[in-house]
Amino acid sequence: MMGKSYRLTPIVVGMLTAIMVSSSALAAPVAQQASLEDRLQRIERIIENPVLLQLSRRLGEQQREIQELQDQIDFLKRDLRRITQTSDKRYKESDDRLSALESATEVLKQEKEARLELSLPVTPSLAVTPALSVDGASAVVTDEERGSIAPQEALPTEGQTEKIAEPTFTPITTHPATEQEKGAYQFAFSLLKNSQYDNAIKAFQSFLDSHPKSELASNSAYWMGEAYYIKQDNQAALNAFNRVIKGYPFSSKVADAMLRAGDCYDNLGQQSQAKALYAELIALYPKTRAAEKAIKRLEK
Repeated sequence: MMGKSYRLTPIVVGMLTAIMVSSSALAAPVAQQASLEDRLQRIERIIENPVLLQLSRRLGEQQREIQELQDQIDFLKRDLRRITQTSDKRYKESDDRLSALESATEVLKQEKEARLELSLPVTPSLAVTPALSVDGASAVVTDEERGSIAPQEALPTEGQTEKIAEPTFTPITTHPATEQEKGAYQFAFSLLKNSQYDNAIKAFQSFLDSHPKSELASNSAYWMGEAYYIKQDNQAALNAFNRVIKGYPFSSKVADAMLRAGDCYDNLGQQSQAKALYAELIALYPKTRAAEKAIKRLEK
């Protein structure tokens, strides 16, 4: 048997080849696994580094702070938009109010200039006792009805035109009515509504004596004139209406007082003075109901 040679069969060769391939295939995953473990260990060492951990925490805190700042910025932006809108709205309202005040001031200025150009005619006064009526009959006027009047003048002689001093009224600057003033005014007005004209006149006169600077004083003078007018005491009514016109020139009752004063002139037989006052009313307050009524009176 020593000189014999052995030949490997193809089957044996194939088996040996398969064994070798399998061995090399098993060796490759083992090497890869070792490499992955090494990499993981290096990563763990890096992660466990205290410096990196501190930097990571700081980075997280900074990100939170940045987010909080961003939220605050968004909140402030919303507030700024809201404040801007409110400011624009208030500015527009203020501008509109200023424009209205400027217009009203201009109108009042024009009215004042017109009043200076158009002087009211001299009106008869209650200062004379006895006072002369239109038909020449005497009518006694009480001190309570006189109010603030000018000194008495001599009665006209025959052939002269009757001239009676007119009450003088200085323009008064008013203040908002207090609760006490409102109560006193309402009391006097309730007497007027209940047709207690004499008591209403006394109450309105008392209000004017006690509260001449109240914003309700012009209304009191006007309704006192209306009470006199209802009683057909045209002279006393005229003085009350003139008190509104001259003493409270910026009152809302001026136009109505001018109309009623014109009516008093007409009832007293002084048509020229009535026409002049109606014309002045129409010129100064053309868009009021009093002016419309004045136009109808002038047409007559």
